[in-house]
Amino acid sequence: EWKAPEMTQLPEIQVKCEKEVVPAAPKANELPMGYMVKCTKRSFFHKARFMDQLPKTVTIGKVEKKGNNYVCKISVSTKSYAKAYSKEFGKVHAAIKPKITYQMTWDGKQWKAPTYSNLPTIEVACARSFHFFPFGW
Repeated sequence: EWKAPEMTQLPEIQVKCEKEVVPAAPKANELPMGYMVKCTKRSFFHKARFMDQLPKTVTIGKVEKKGNNYVCKISVSTKSYAKAYSKEFGKVHAAIKPKITYQMTWDGKQWKAPTYSNLPTIEVACARSFHFFPFGW
């Protein structure tokens, strides 16, 4: 005949429930240090320039889960970069788009930005001085 052990004699089974932890959005010091700014005129004097990240130009979005990964959308306003590019070349330039965006991805330990060669470029155009339309097309 089979006899069950006393309740005090049963082995204890430890179970650990792990709640998935959503990472906090990246901090400013985890973002790329700057962005490539390029004049669409493509002349010798208006080459692309890497510019350090300018204050108050970045907006860090909300963390979202896409598939198995956590991502965070980063938006960069371009107006200040066009102004800085203009100062460097001594000719007024206007940003073609009001902002660029990219995603950072959580690797389980830290936020990863796209490589510098894969970050979107801030495109600017030479402003015309006698026309209402600001771009030099």
